[in-house]
Amino acid sequence: MLINPLKYDNEESFIKTNYTTDKDIVIGEIIAYLIANYSEYLSDISINKQMVENIVREKVYKEYSNMNTESTISAILNRLFGYHILQKYVEDEEISDIRITRFDNIHVKRMRQMGKS
Repeated sequence: MLINPLKYDNEESFIKTNYTTDKDIVIGEIIAYLIANYSEYLSDISINKQMVENIVREKVYKEYSNMNTESTISAILNRLFGYHILQKYVEDEEISDIRITRFDNIHVKRMRQMGKS
């Protein structure tokens, strides 16, 4: 997901525009918090990825411990450093191709396993 913090007047309008479920709202709040307070760390993830991950972990465990914390942390990191909703397919060794022709048209090709019917 591309994030343009300059497009929104404040964190609240960013969150309301981009997130709909409770978990998505929490993820949006944490991403908005990172942009507002740690944007310099987000500019070079090759150096700062672990630091950002530690900040995310601390905030989730401290303020959102009632949620599935590891799932929330993973979702945040996938949105910041991964391929968001495509990440599970990118990591799946059985997936051979991912074709995106439009924002709402995604084709995922799973390799056939020999010997299975």
